[in-house]
Amino acid sequence: MSNWISPLLGIRFRVVSKNLNLYYPNGRSFLSFPELDRRFIDAEHRADLAENRVVEEKYRANEEKYRADQAERLMVEEKYRADHLETRLAEMRKKLKELGIEM
Repeated sequence: MSNWISPLLGIRFRVVSKNLNLYYPNGRSFLSFPELDRRFIDAEHRADLAENRVVEEKYRANEEKYRADQAERLMVEEKYRADHLETRLAEMRKKLKELGIEM
């Protein structure tokens, strides 16, 4: 059976040192089960790393949004405080003017 080629599939079967090796019609060998397992584990590892990067990026995006929201809230508070002080200043100027004190 060594170097036998399946007429239907075009796959070559070759026995080497009591091992059966299979080859695609283009000559490339089939992967062994240990090699397939290693590739599967490597792919799972890469997928886990990619998923972790996505989770970390979402966390960073949420942190950035929180900081932006905080900055906007502080800006609104500062504007309110400035408007309030400006109103108080105008009221005080009006009272001073009523008392005859010009500024």
